[in-house]
Amino acid sequence: MYRPPEMQDRYLKYDVDFKVDIWMLGCILYVLCFTKHPFQDAQTLAILNGSFEFPPQDESSHICEETKSLIKVMLRVNPAERPTIEQVIKII
Repeated sequence: MYRPPEMQDRYLKYDVDFKVDIWMLGCILYVLCFTKHPFQDAQTLAILNGSFEFPPQDESSHICEETKSLIKVMLRVNPAERPTIEQVIKII
């Protein structure tokens, strides 16, 4: 469930580099915030499409929008669009 799209489907032709760690960190942050995995109930296709949702507002109101935005950017399908760890640190 933590493998990013570029490791799920090599035909995507994305480079596999340190950005896989950013994806995995985004998954971990999601789990820490919402106590479930963003792709827990989904198949590989959801990971390949970056298809996940946040829990309803009444269940996730304790998490600020900035944190949700950080998770979204870390879970972008195209690794070139994900931040570097330095950028993540600056956002935090």
